[in-house]
Amino acid sequence: MADDFAQTIKGIAKDADTILSTDGLEPIAVKKGTTWVPLEVDSSTGNLSVNVTNSSIDVTGTVAVSGVTGDVAVVNGSTAFTVKDDNLDYSTDNVAIKGSTGSQLIVNSDGSINVAATGAGNDNTYHRNFATLVKATINTVVTRVPAVTEYYKAFSVTGTGLCHWELQVGLTGSEATIMDVWTTPSKPFEYVDIPDAIKVLTTQTIRIRATNSENAASPASDFTGYATLIRNT
Repeated sequence: MADDFAQTIKGIAKDADTILSTDGLEPIAVKKGTTWVPLEVDSSTGNLSVNVTNSSIDVTGTVAVSGVTGDVAVVNGSTAFTVKDDNLDYSTDNVAIKGSTGSQLIVNSDGSINVAATGAGNDNTYHRNFATLVKATINTVVTRVPAVTEYYKAFSVTGTGLCHWELQVGLTGSEATIMDVWTTPSKPFEYVDIPDAIKVLTTQTIRIRATNSENAASPASDFTGYATLIRNT
């Protein structure tokens, strides 16, 4: 069809690479190698049909686009396409989400992504210690100053007598009590789950302190208390 069309109007074009319409304004065919190829126009709208191979093109007027899924915007004569592909293939397609520092999301060959967890994890590390709890004296049973930022999900305490336990966190030397529990001779063990893991920086200390609060009606002797900090890793 293209060659027949070209032969009909070849004399008008005088073998030029572009054949013009009778008004001399709009190109209606182009020469590709030795073959004349007519340009396709949508019969219902008159729009030129374009096969887009780049992310943006410069145009004047209206362009009809097929085969592209996404958003189209025209700014100062430039048509930019935000292309969406529902059939990404890890072997041929690249997915990158870049942050302000140049970091990017990498998709592995099995479709998974690598994640650096900064909050609660699945594994636990236990920091446990004991101390002789002297009556009416504050004793630090377990303490930790992390070398890197750490997260603590729970703690447990136990002792044979009446005891007041305090979980403290804060700048080293300025720790403050954020939780406290009591153990008694009839209930010597307490486990406290922390819904949101406690974040402890390298400039901070997390510790458990205990005060033996035996009274005259209770055993007067000192006793051993145990405390455990449970950390996410």
